[in-house]
Amino acid sequence: MDKKVKELKAKVKKLKQGANSTRQEFKEMVFYLICDSKPLDKVAKELGITRVTIYRWAKNDPEFNDLLTEARKIQIGSLVDQCLDIAFNNDNDFIVAGDRVYPNAANVARSKLQIGTILKLAKFYHPEMFGEKAQVDVTSGGETLFTGLTIIHAKEDEEF
Repeated sequence: MDKKVKELKAKVKKLKQGANSTRQEFKEMVFYLICDSKPLDKVAKELGITRVTIYRWAKNDPEFNDLLTEARKIQIGSLVDQCLDIAFNNDNDFIVAGDRVYPNAANVARSKLQIGTILKLAKFYHPEMFGEKAQVDVTSGGETLFTGLTIIHAKEDEEF
């Protein structure tokens, strides 16, 4: 995918220099730039369009909507991978002042916020992979009748 992203970035550069591009090429660029972990606002800005335009395309073009959904899933997978980097990087977790070492609470709090935000987004955009799952066993007289029901998303006030 890196080769394709580079090709699309070259197209974006040409586009900014005045080259014409079709709507389909824009949609492809949106897909690959989101897969490259760019936020939608930055993708729109880089392409010289608005976020609203991208949402309108998704609303009016079911195939593009599916592509956008897939791009978000790929993006979320990449961001979840970044959580490990954030969690295991302790470079700025401590401040050394002379012979004393102090915890850098602000950096630790920022890391927790980043991880928490990414995981919440992952649950929202990709609930089948990152949502909370519950396993329910139904038994009768000690004999198991059914096992392995996975609830992907349920609100407290919903009935089953």
